[in-house]
Amino acid sequence: DSPTQAAMLARSALSAAVIGRRGLRTTAANPILDALLPTGPGQSSPLEEFAGTPTSAAPAAARAAGAVQTTRLANGLTVVSRDAHAAAASVALYVGAGSRHEARGEEGAAHFMGRMAFGSTESRTHFRVVRDAEAAGVYLSGGATREAIVFAGEGGRDEVADMVDFIGEAVTQPAFFPWDVKEWAHTIERDLDTLESNPDVAVSEAIHAAAYGDSTPLGHSLFARRDRLGALSPDLLRAYAARTFDASRMVIAATNADHAAVVDAATEALGGVASGHAGAAPASAYTGGEVRVAGASPLVHVALAFEGASLTGSDVAAAAVLRALLGGGEAGASRLGAAVRGEHSYALSAAAFATAYSDTGLFGVYGSALGADASALTDLLSGAVADAARVAANADDVARAKLAAKAAIFGAAETRVAGRDLLGNAALSGAGAQEPSAAAAAVDKVSAEDVKKFADRLLRSGASLAVVGDIASAPRLSSIAAASAKQRGTGRAGPGVARRGAASLRVACACRPAAAGACMRGGNQMNRNHA
Repeated sequence: DSPTQAAMLARSALSAAVIGRRGLRTTAANPILDALLPTGPGQSSPLEEFAGTPTSAAPAAARAAGAVQTTRLANGLTVVSRDAHAAAASVALYVGAGSRHEARGEEGAAHFMGRMAFGSTESRTHFRVVRDAEAAGVYLSGGATREAIVFAGEGGRDEVADMVDFIGEAVTQPAFFPWDVKEWAHTIERDLDTLESNPDVAVSEAIHAAAYGDSTPLGHSLFARRDRLGALSPDLLRAYAARTFDASRMVIAATNADHAAVVDAATEALGGVASGHAGAAPASAYTGGEVRVAGASPLVHVALAFEGASLTGSDVAAAAVLRALLGGGEAGASRLGAAVRGEHSYALSAAAFATAYSDTGLFGVYGSALGADASALTDLLSGAVADAARVAANADDVARAKLAAKAAIFGAAETRVAGRDLLGNAALSGAGAQEPSAAAAAVDKVSAEDVKKFADRLLRSGASLAVVGDIASAPRLSSIAAASAKQRGTGRAGPGVARRGAASLRVACACRPAAAGACMRGGNQMNRNHA
């Protein structure tokens, strides 16, 4: 009965309460526990596991992943979200102002603005932005793709309004102070040191230049050039923002956030952004061609690509299945994965890739090997696509590929950042964000013949070739096309690559040796920075 005994009893009871259902089920109703741990409305009994959490009295629909919701604000800005009811939320603004929107003389502006996304504003210095974000428990980052400049925030569900507020201030009040721009230019120079040593980036840039021509919107580099950093002045950046930051080309995408809360925050922070002054994204016609980038690496990195599916196209699902069928990397059951682990062990890596834009896309295969094996590697890659177009895959292989494609869809949707990117990019492209189940249903409808027809369409579009590193033994696109024509005439399997012409371009750069097995990730990648 002493205070000490009472305190000990209380501590023991509290410790026992968290043991869980099995540990407490053996005891009868305990008035001491009931007194120490009262059960409130909608809460569990202390005799149940995870005491104090909501019970099944809450509707099941409220705990399940919610549907994709879309709202268009009065100024044309789109808000799209999907709430999986997790504790951590992710919100981002996608502005249709990526590198494909750069006019001549503006090259590198999107990269620069994505890098300094949360720099100084008219209200706060960059230092103050960083400190205020830390105080709010928000992580800010920015980046750019060929389609968009992205302003992103991550934090708890309760911080969604703060994230949108930081994003809104960055977009509507960028200061572009000369001293800030100069400092960010030095930062980008350091970034370029890293990027230039990354073969993934080099191959991605090269295959875009080969596919679209290096002077077209999708063909020119996603990244700023060293010799143009000085030309990216505060006035140029300010003019670029004024021309391209149009509410009708903006999408706020959020995961694990209440849709109404995001709409309210977006209306307050971005409802005043003007719309209608920016035109449509400039088109880039796929032409096909060849880019060769000589480097000091003992490895050769090869990408062979064709015109693939766009985000708004009807063959997105077929592309997803073919990509899973060819596979690569750790996917041992896929064709390229099995090849690398079998008779083609000279290949350090081999994988299929797909990059989709609003109006076009690339589908291809990438691999790396020692420079002396460049010809064999190219035969492996071109043959993989040709075989897919020549003979329909068997039912078991297609079924496995469809399962892998659907797993990738659901896996991305349940990851807060990847899921947010899916929503944002789809809404920005005009395709519209869709439920993961709808995307999976489209994959289910793909047949073996559909995959074969898509592969045949790829070959008919003409090939693009990018070779980076030790290029001395790498075949030319013309020789691949000639071998393809010969094998199609005899009906034998082989490279099978058609060519639609285009002059080759040879570029010299100082590529350094890279880790074996690097895999190309495609060209719509985002270069990111954090505030």
